[in-house]
Amino acid sequence: MEKAYIQKLTWNDVRENVTKVNPILANTIDALDPSDDYVLYKASYPYGSVIVENGVFHVPLPNGDIVPLSDPLVTNKIKMDFEYANGGLPPGVVLENSYELFINTESCILPILVTQPGSIMALWKELETGSHFHPIRMFNINSGARCIFMLPNISDLALHKNLKRDFNIRQPPPKNLLDQWEVFKTITRHPETRCNWATELLFFSGKWFDKIKKDAAWQPLLLMLLQNAWNSCAYERNRMFYDLTVSCAQANRNLKPNPYLTDTLKHLLMIGLGTGVGFGTATNNELAPIELLQKVYLESYGLRRYAPTLMHPVHFSIFDLSNPVYYSLSLPTTLAFSPKSRKISSTLHDLSELKHILTVFFDEVRCSRLKIEDTVIGKLATHTNFDFFHNKYDRHGEIRSTREMVEGDLALLHSLNQHDKKEFAESGTFVRGCVRISHKLDEQYK
Repeated sequence: MEKAYIQKLTWNDVRENVTKVNPILANTIDALDPSDDYVLYKASYPYGSVIVENGVFHVPLPNGDIVPLSDPLVTNKIKMDFEYANGGLPPGVVLENSYELFINTESCILPILVTQPGSIMALWKELETGSHFHPIRMFNINSGARCIFMLPNISDLALHKNLKRDFNIRQPPPKNLLDQWEVFKTITRHPETRCNWATELLFFSGKWFDKIKKDAAWQPLLLMLLQNAWNSCAYERNRMFYDLTVSCAQANRNLKPNPYLTDTLKHLLMIGLGTGVGFGTATNNELAPIELLQKVYLESYGLRRYAPTLMHPVHFSIFDLSNPVYYSLSLPTTLAFSPKSRKISSTLHDLSELKHILTVFFDEVRCSRLKIEDTVIGKLATHTNFDFFHNKYDRHGEIRSTREMVEGDLALLHSLNQHDKKEFAESGTFVRGCVRISHKLDEQYK
């Protein structure tokens, strides 16, 4: 396993790295020609490492341990350079691989954001002036994907013993999908795997932001960061109006759906717009050491019948061709969750009702009754498909069989083709009641 580290650098040391992942940021900084007094810190976090826990930023020590910034073993210089972030994640840029930001409640884990190389991080709070709207203590960040899981069942006690033998796994077989991460993390840290996967981040020291906020000559960088933060919260700034249109659509058509499903509908809209997080088929190692985990579950665990398809959080893009994303009623990740109706209902019934209220909403959008047909919601209503899947037979013909999921999903098909003697786990927990969001007339599938 690769050791965590943090390294103090200058702009000249890292400008080529930044140029590769975010040339706009690099060119803006190049124009300022910062001296070597403006230090930056490059930090590397092995897969599954804590970067932020309950809002508290964690940094690597020379021995590879990762501790809160306030720890006595962290040097005073590092503490002073990050003091401006008030103990939270300092602004910076993702250089390699990714991290996941999530909220860990008493009852569930909610993915909020996954990054990619070049993403600029932690701007919302730092660019606020004198306000206290940002609830940083709610947030947790881990290197790589936290909400990651296999589609096939990997809870067989006898097969799990193989992992205990080969990788000193102490955890019991995972009881639910998000329990699998603990086992994955342990596997990647075993010496036999020789896993060198890590998230690499570059942080600005306090001197940068002091200059950015006070020196007019650095205004181009300030404006660039403000534009980045402004664009990233476009939906949130208008969300109250879109929530209103959902209520208006239901009133127009005299619908009185289960409030829980209305919350789910709103979350599906966020996923379709790329603001919320869906789940997609892992096709590369950017969010986790995918190939390593698949190899272990085939060769050590002994996954026999089904392909080792891994799913992890992803953001859909309505503006660019991207792979489909999924939401499952078996793994609810909505940020608002009204209590379910006391009325007894099955997942298949809920899926059918959800499809109905989504269809009604999009019909209302397309016929211009909500006055938002010229917005990004209008684009979503006309340029994307929402398909509903379950492994049980639907006598009304509204819900598709999970056997059909491979159709129209190039990423899923590619994953299966890599393991051509294995089957798709069509009865897996996640797919038993899921929604797929994909582009219409997607050139990928022609």
